[in-house]
Amino acid sequence: MRASHVVRPLGAAAAALLAVQVQAQADPAYPTRPVRLLIPAATGSPAGLVGRAISEPLGPVLGQPVVVEERPGANGTLAMVALAGAAPDGHVLCLANNSTISMNPFVYKNLPYDPERDFAPIINTGFVNGVILVHPSVPAKTMRELIDLAKASPGKLNWATWGVGSFAHLTMEWTQSNTGAAFLHVPYKTPGHALQAVLAGEAHVTQNNPGITLAQIKAGKLKPLVLAGHKRSAILPGIPSFVEDGYELDFAGWNGVFAPVRTPGAIVRRLNAEIGRILADSGFVARFLTPLGIDPVRNTPEEFAAFLKSDRQTAAKVIKLAGIQPQ
Repeated sequence: MRASHVVRPLGAAAAALLAVQVQAQADPAYPTRPVRLLIPAATGSPAGLVGRAISEPLGPVLGQPVVVEERPGANGTLAMVALAGAAPDGHVLCLANNSTISMNPFVYKNLPYDPERDFAPIINTGFVNGVILVHPSVPAKTMRELIDLAKASPGKLNWATWGVGSFAHLTMEWTQSNTGAAFLHVPYKTPGHALQAVLAGEAHVTQNNPGITLAQIKAGKLKPLVLAGHKRSAILPGIPSFVEDGYELDFAGWNGVFAPVRTPGAIVRRLNAEIGRILADSGFVARFLTPLGIDPVRNTPEEFAAFLKSDRQTAAKVIKLAGIQPQ
């Protein structure tokens, strides 16, 4: 006969010990030293600006400074490798993005980290639809006109990106694959370098953050054509989205905070709650996120993980349609 499992009441001493253990799990002594927030991009990037903005109010509520550390290069790989190798105690975090988490696994054959295996998602901080920009000398006022130019003169227009598999490169490849246009891919080290190339007339087309480029757009130094994704930007209301323009490219950029895998759940939940409170502050959003064209997101770690699964599936589909082969 199958033995039944009997639950017996705890003694007073055992109950007290269990209460202490539960409290310790729910309220760990964290952090015990400064927290490092890695940014897989160069100084002055949107991710860096958002990271610094979040770090200022986050440090006081944690009781330790939050130190932002930019680690650009290799399409974000350097920062992600550093995070994967860090101790899982919440003292090293990373403000990663869709390139490092969703795209890189399908772009690099020997990626030195595994986004699903090596990281614990904490919170999605926001979405941003990158804007496609051209030098004023390019005789195109819309994306369709740019595509027509690239079809009429294949390889004449240079498209500046920050490397194979970067968001700008993926957009370029998708455009070529789905329209028959032909651009000359010119990879640079960072989004800032690619942008400077277009400003100097060294390249013709690139993709960047609408907030970062707004001043140059207003000054007539850059011409915006379309926004990646399905919605317009509040700071560029006159520029249509890809979907509005009739293209089936709904693949917006995003940023989110990650910790090394096996970081205690209590630490992950505390960081989620504290960063979520910052993102819920309308004053913070108006001062730091809206000017960058970023729509804040507040979700649980579980909701963020579910989104990441869907986003990786979208990335795989778009990369396949673009014809990008792992390198």
